[in-house]
Amino acid sequence: MSTLIPYKDAPRILIVVSGGANYFHNAIGERLAEAFRNLGCHVDVRLLKTYQPAEYDLALYVNLYEVAFVHAAGYPDAARTERIIQSGYQPNLSEALQTVAAIQQHAKHSGVVLLECVQTEWFARNHHLARTAGIHTFYDLGFHSQAHLLRDHSITYRFIPNTLTERERQKALAYQADQRERTIPWAFIGHMTPQRLHFAQKLIQRLGTRLGTQGVFYLPNLRPILSDGPHFNQAQLRRLLQNTRYYIWTAHHSYFYVESERFRDAVLAGCVPIKVQRRDSSIEAVDVPFKYLMLDESDFEEHLQVLDYERLRQRFLKDYLAMPPFETLLAEEILKQQL
Repeated sequence: MSTLIPYKDAPRILIVVSGGANYFHNAIGERLAEAFRNLGCHVDVRLLKTYQPAEYDLALYVNLYEVAFVHAAGYPDAARTERIIQSGYQPNLSEALQTVAAIQQHAKHSGVVLLECVQTEWFARNHHLARTAGIHTFYDLGFHSQAHLLRDHSITYRFIPNTLTERERQKALAYQADQRERTIPWAFIGHMTPQRLHFAQKLIQRLGTRLGTQGVFYLPNLRPILSDGPHFNQAQLRRLLQNTRYYIWTAHHSYFYVESERFRDAVLAGCVPIKVQRRDSSIEAVDVPFKYLMLDESDFEEHLQVLDYERLRQRFLKDYLAMPPFETLLAEEILKQQL
């Protein structure tokens, strides 16, 4: 393929995933592996418990805190994971960190891969653990750099746009001529919070009849997202979105952040993503793609009702496909920088 890098010796890359807690982090690990293999690299995807000592040019941990937490908790099933989190129990991470230390001894370079707002507790936990483990690089997969928001610069921060792999680009392109009737006018999806419940009420009361009021709400309690439940898994979410026109959500926290995975889920299902948020000058100043798909909470229904769905869908698809392939970005931002 065009992005293949002619290495004399193909780089060996280790990608460490949690194997639990949030299935989409495991899926991200597999996407990274696919893209690196397309570049001609040798890639192993492992859990901490399945790691076997070997020499690597690069070790990447997809959400290091989650990797260590799940390992320390003994790789529990969905029900036990939920009980552990609800109880507030914090397992001892020392054994997990010992395994990370062993990996570090056999890896020339290493980094933590995250898709998180840097202002959240989730990012802070990863930052602290990375410092403890002696990992010196964060790779932020998303749609906008968050470097200006960092307070602690002890770990190198690198932003990598979360674009589509070559295979995903072909899958998205197949929707260009899609004329199927989508029977669900809109779907509102996210963990239940008071703010989201309030917004759901707005959707019911204020959304005009042009889109229809028979949309889908999916607002489960905050729980681990494992492939075997209790939440939608990736395949179930994709089937829902393939029959939906507008995929709508609001943020889980009060900080500005563009959830690139939701946009990617939308383009791979051929629907239109709509993020509803509170506008302010700081948001307008951030350079992000797809701003036309981010509506103000105060008047979102007015804007949504006047949108031309098919024209918007084609624009979104065209703009997404205009972004560089994921393989190209990994080659430029990781392989050429580190190896």
